[in-house]
Amino acid sequence: MERNEKNMSDKGETPLERLDEELRHFGEFIASIPVPAETRQLWDQLQLQLLRQLGEEKAKGKE
Repeated sequence: MERNEKNMSDKGETPLERLDEELRHFGEFIASIPVPAETRQLWDQLQLQLLRQLGEEKAKGKE
């Protein structure tokens, strides 16, 4: 865990950027395994919702 935090600070990533990166990796994982269509649809909906929230948080940070 400490190593991940150190790597994060070395790259200058914010927690939101780190979350975005982790979600991207998880999405790649989900895409690579056989899952029911319903599961894939739920993941897509969740991902869109999280991306919207991430965008809102980034916009708040810029104000």
